[in-house]
Amino acid sequence: MVTSREILNMTDNARRKLRIKRRRIRRQRKFDRPSRTPEELIQWLRDNDVRSVREIEKKRVDGDPIYPDFRKAFGRWSVAKEKAFPNSREQKEPSPSPEYLAKVMIQLKVWTRKEYRKLRTAHPDIIPSEYHVRKKWGTFAGLKAFARRESIVATLEDYRTLRRRLGKTPTKLDCKKADIDLSAALRHFRSKKEMDRLLDSVEDLHEKATRDN
Repeated sequence: MVTSREILNMTDNARRKLRIKRRRIRRQRKFDRPSRTPEELIQWLRDNDVRSVREIEKKRVDGDPIYPDFRKAFGRWSVAKEKAFPNSREQKEPSPSPEYLAKVMIQLKVWTRKEYRKLRTAHPDIIPSEYHVRKKWGTFAGLKAFARRESIVATLEDYRTLRRRLGKTPTKLDCKKADIDLSAALRHFRSKKEMDRLLDSVEDLHEKATRDN
């Protein structure tokens, strides 16, 4: 391994050769991957829900196949995609509603993109493709924010945290500044005062339990 001091003492030509050598090593590591059968390539596409050439490079890690592997095995990318996801054009997935996507996250407790992809691979008939998430919100974080607003539990948790931080009952303006949408929670209460009374009771019970312990 060449040290920093040795690099400083090198000539410009020697440094250039060293950069080229390192670049070749990095390129070799990228292409140093196990040989895969066509069936293994198809399974990799399904496991990672890769449906475009761009997603191959985006989702692969060291040792995973690259685009030329699919060209070599199937001749054309469209052939590989059709074998991995047959009849995908004919059986186009219906566009789910935002409320359905939020319900998936809340009920199944899927709060990370990794968990969502894993569940999508296991249950494609229940979990919609990430395409619908990107189409409606642009990013997974957008869906997560929407689902938290729809989740009563998550909303009340955020509201209680804000109460503790402010040291008082938050107003609607305080909630708006903290990006807390109470509309979903208030649908289950007759008013904000009723919700505050319930939270006061919960806080009192929590303090009592703490003192008893």
